[in-house]
Amino acid sequence: MAAKPFVFSLLRDLTPPGDVWGMVAEEKTDESPAARARKLYEQPLQAEALGLDCFVMGDHFYDSPDPLIDCMASAAATTRLRVTQYELAHDFRNPAVVAKMIASFDVFR
Repeated sequence: MAAKPFVFSLLRDLTPPGDVWGMVAEEKTDESPAARARKLYEQPLQAEALGLDCFVMGDHFYDSPDPLIDCMASAAATTRLRVTQYELAHDFRNPAVVAKMIASFDVFR
């Protein structure tokens, strides 16, 4: 049996510090959309620079953009990082739309 290598991942958690129950609807900011987008790219780019293998994010309605679009953006911003979600709130999503979005990941690679 071939040995399986370890996979090292960075988990993005945008929950504000001290908000353990995730009660904050969204963080207010005066930044431009481009500045907010650059801030979202920082973590996957850092993970890739550190030599990590995977970038993982959750599907929370209170703290981040749509996780599938976020995954596509992270995949487009990096060259070798694998991106995924550790959860996907599928009860709130149309299965056909989710399947099409996931199938579209290859376009961004």
